[in-house]
Amino acid sequence: MIVNPSLERSGAHGRPVGWQPIGWGTNTTTFSYLTSGHRGRHSLEIQTTDWTNGAAEWYYGDRAVKAGATYRFSDWYRSNAATEVDAEVVNSDGTKSYYFLGPVPPSEGWTPFVTSFIPPTGTRSISIYHALAKAGDLTTDDYSLTATAPAPFRRAIVSIDFDDGWASQYANAVPALMANGLTATFYIITSLSITAPNPVCMDVTELHTLISDGYEIGNHTDTHPDLTTLEPAEVQTEMGGAQSVFQAALGITPTDFAYPYGAYDPTTVAIGEQVGFASQRSVNAGMNTKGDIDFTQLKVEEVTTSTTPAEVEAWVNQAIASKSWLILLYHQVDTQPAFGAIGDGAALTTPATLNAELTYIKSSGVAVETTSQAITEITPQLHRS
Repeated sequence: MIVNPSLERSGAHGRPVGWQPIGWGTNTTTFSYLTSGHRGRHSLEIQTTDWTNGAAEWYYGDRAVKAGATYRFSDWYRSNAATEVDAEVVNSDGTKSYYFLGPVPPSEGWTPFVTSFIPPTGTRSISIYHALAKAGDLTTDDYSLTATAPAPFRRAIVSIDFDDGWASQYANAVPALMANGLTATFYIITSLSITAPNPVCMDVTELHTLISDGYEIGNHTDTHPDLTTLEPAEVQTEMGGAQSVFQAALGITPTDFAYPYGAYDPTTVAIGEQVGFASQRSVNAGMNTKGDIDFTQLKVEEVTTSTTPAEVEAWVNQAIASKSWLILLYHQVDTQPAFGAIGDGAALTTPATLNAELTYIKSSGVAVETTSQAITEITPQLHRS
């Protein structure tokens, strides 16, 4: 679907046909059309220095797609810095939305990156691009964007996640969940709820109540750092140390983990597996499908201040139609953001909005399960011939 995906056709101004460089922010960036590549004679390079903020990418024109269908994107890359892949969605009314599809670790040699994306309801076209958003070098080649038909699970599943352990979740989300007869997973930061309690977060008594009421408690580290900035021993302490706190204070050992800020790399993935997590959840946008599910990089649809009930309903309908696993991610549930712990209030859902969304989920008849329950149901299906 991408014009000139291998970059072999040269055009005007020293650029490949169908491609153009785009950058923004405070930095110094050079774009190059190289005369060597992964397999052919050309590739694209970005070199950024003096970086303060912003990003740069080589961009191809957006391509018409079908909302609700699954598209597989891949490219080959090499870089000396962590990069990322994003999707630009052009909506039917001409507005644009942006989705983070995943971090990409540095690699000295040519390495493939592969992901899938389901355009939401109202999508007219998309462009998926590989971006450099820090100082460093990135070279890419051999792009691909294709429609796929992933194998379905036996049924759709929706999981409702709440991150950070905000007190507003206990005060406002739990009553709404109970009123609709729905379960959820709460990812807790141990320092803010247990070892050094912050009044804007849930406390040990409330966590005990969640457990006794059948909700799942997940591990969201001890202090909520960007794990990719830490040494391996520090990552181990954040993950495994929090496990020890959960066991001592609550008598549980969480099986599921959520990366703070959605930040992960091969080191954090490996340490999480060593700690013994059954899943590690990102903030990469999308559905978890049978053909490409990765329990170390679970995808979500994140509900923020700007998300409408109609968008949540569309995500639920897509999951039902494709028999995928949809994880809805919420943060604060209040009319005003609470400060003093983490976050800036951008990920806020009002109690009325949450109740409307939960009511729709209940009325849809879709299966609603905690992360642990969903993994238990899904795993046997992955091993069937």
